[in-house]
Order: sequence, then structure tokens, then C-alpha cells
Amino acid sequence: MKWFERMTVLQSLLVSFAAVIGFCVVVGGAGLMTLSSMHDLTVEIGSRHMDGLYWMEEANRNKIDADLAAANLGYAANEAGRQRLDANIVESLKNMHDAYDRYRATLSTSKGQTLLDEVLRKSAVWEEIVHQQIGQEPIPAGVDNNELVRRAIASSEALRDSIVQVIDYRRQQASDAQAEAAASYRHMRIVLSSLVLAALVVGMLLAWLIARRLGRQLGGEPGYAAQIANRI
Repeated sequence: MKWFERMTVLQSLLVSFAAVIGFCVVVGGAGLMTLSSMHDLTVEIGSRHMDGLYWMEEANRNKIDADLAAANLGYAANEAGRQRLDANIVESLKNMHDAYDRYRATLSTSKGQTLLDEVLRKSAVWEEIVHQQIGQEPIPAGVDNNELVRRAIASSEALRDSIVQVIDYRRQQASDAQAEAAASYRHMRIVLSSLVLAALVVGMLLAWLIARRLGRQLGGEPGYAAQIANRI
């Protein structure tokens, strides 16, 4: 540290302050980067994964509502009751497709798109049978009501299984994102702790060097004062 000892006191102070300020800037920059990274991960979890889960579960809820209404068609007390059930089915199907569209906006991977395409394919098969049940499409020749119900149940279960796959996939994505956020936090905590510790060490070292330098420059003054006092 000879170069530091050759400096004047003012130069030593300026270098020390510059070093401390530099460490503060580094620590602050690392903190801002951490906050930005955590914010991005939070947005990813909230706006994509959790929203995606919500809208697919909404689609599934409306599918179940349509299933229940279709199952009760045969028990309607009168034509007015059947028309109400038909209207409920049509409304549930519309809401289900709205949920599909909102879910699509949360997709960010090709696998997610593939799973959604499979849901839409099976949904089209199921909806065709539901439309036949409410009279919006003709029932195929040779298909009686029991067979129509059997087909409706089979297609509904197939659609349910596909929806469950999508929901499980998005939950796994959310879990992975949370794990990534936790790992990023632990890493940046170590980095920031190391920078703070380094700043303390450098600050103490500079303070010791400055105190040593000042002690050398002022060390002769007490002895000189003692000699003057003895002469008197």
C-alpha cells in the first residue's frame, strides 16, 4: 500500500470516499437488478400461469354446467322448463369459449398450444353431441336417446381428461416459476451479502490506512510540545 501512503491526506480521503461510493453503487445496482428479476418472475406467475389456470378452470366449470343441464333435459316438467335448460346450455357453451379465448392469451410455449388444440378438438366433438341433445343439430340416423347419452358421457369424459392435463401442466409451470424465483432470491441474497461484507472490509481498511497516515504526520507534534515546555 505504498502508493496510498505517498498520497496527501486529502487525496487519501477522496480515494476512500470514491471506493465506498463505488461499492454503494454496485450494491444498489445489484439490488435493482434483483428487484427487476423478481418483478418479471412475479408478472410471469401472475399474468400467465395463474391467469391461465383460472380461465381453464372457468372453461371446465361452464362445461360441467352444460353437462348438468343436458342431463336434466329428460326431467323437464314442461316445454318452458326444457327451453330454460336449453338456454342455460347455450350460455354455458358461450362462456366456455370465452374462457378458451382468454386462456389462449396466456400461452407462451408450444406444448401449451398443443394441449389446448387437443382440448378444442375434443370440445368440438362433445359440443356436437350437446347440440344434438338440444335440437340445434340433427341426431344421426340409427342413434336413439340412450346411445346419444352414452356418446355424450364418453365425449364429456374425454374432454374432462384433456382439461385436467392442461390444468396440471399450468400448475407445474407455476411451480417451476416459483422455484426459479426462490433460487434467484437465494443467489442474489448471497451476492448482496458478499458485496456488503466487502464494502465493510474495504471501509475498515481505508479507515485504518488514513488513521495510520494521520498518526505519522501528527506524531511529532506532542514531542515537540514537550521539548518547548522543558526549555521553559
